Amino acid sequence: MADPSSSGARVAQPIAFRKDDGLGAMALDVGLGLAVAIAVAGVVLFLLRRHLMGARNASGRRLRLLETLRLTPKSALFLVEFDGRSVLLGQHGDSLTVLDRSARLARPAQTPPPMVAGSPDHAG
Repeated sequence: MADPSSSGARVAQPIAFRKDDGLGAMALDVGLGLAVAIAVAGVVLFLLRRHLMGARNASGRRLRLLETLRLTPKSALFLVEFDGRSVLLGQHGDSLTVLDRSARLARPAQTPPPMVAGSPDHAG
């Protein structure tokens, strides 16, 4: 048989394969990919929760607790807004009583702070 190198024929070279980086490098790649996926999922969940909470508050809740006044350990007063009306409720033990209902929610008038003698705004 004739020698292929002497006849001018090309000799087939072995295919160069990529060397394995080893188990540690592969584990690092998988770990980084997992960390990125968890971070993206956390951001998506945060944005969805924020969007859904905003949509719930924008829907116009019909009931709102405006004020609470604890009178004794067993009794309290609650000022509640329901459909734009204010309702004053009294609670004692296990019982709850409607004390006052108003047709429209009345906001208390803002009173200016009392003038103190010697202040720049005090005339006289």
